[in-house]
Amino acid sequence: MAQDFNVNDYWYSYLGGEATYWDHMPPYITMPVTGKVNFNKEGWTRAILEEYGWSFVDVYPNYNDVTHTCRWATDKWVIEEIPALEEELLPESEEEQGGE
Repeated sequence: MAQDFNVNDYWYSYLGGEATYWDHMPPYITMPVTGKVNFNKEGWTRAILEEYGWSFVDVYPNYNDVTHTCRWATDKWVIEEIPALEEELLPESEEEQGGE
């Protein structure tokens, strides 16, 4: 392979679609306009991938999945905080209500 892209250090997006990493890329790529197919995955270079509609994207970010969510938004990863539940929405226990 001309460059060592076949590691999961790189993420790719096809025409702005969901980002994926090398192991999940298809065994062939198709040029969007002409339909030309390239089956030589080990020979793909950055230029070939870009010609066939694939773009390099930022690596999947590190985040706390207890307090945040992460999703792909066409051209970038978006990390959003999970809203905290309002205390009034949580039922009170009998002890907190003064019951026995």
